[in-house]
Amino acid sequence: MIICADDFGMRDDIDRAILELAGRRRLGAVSCMVGLARCTPAALEPLLAHQADLDIGLHLCLTDEGLPLSSAPRGAGAPQSLPAFGLLLRQALSGRVPPRLLGWVADQHA
Repeated sequence: MIICADDFGMRDDIDRAILELAGRRRLGAVSCMVGLARCTPAALEPLLAHQADLDIGLHLCLTDEGLPLSSAPRGAGAPQSLPAFGLLLRQALSGRVPPRLLGWVADQHA
């Protein structure tokens, strides 16, 4: 079983708990909120000390929480901003996520 700790970089208490669990070798993976201003290279250094025993990945954020990783979206149909979490959740649960958003996300990761 792989246990993944989520949201490294969100808050100090979360980071401390993840680092403690990593130090005890209780985790198999960690996702980092690199879009948040406080998740800097310096803040990641203590986590990277465990990378031999830990898969470290990116926590993708498709809502307006956090900071964008790049400049504003470009191209036809690109959203002007990311939707609020509540709106995206309601749209996803009702099958109404705008295709232009999905197409833009797919284009950015192709």
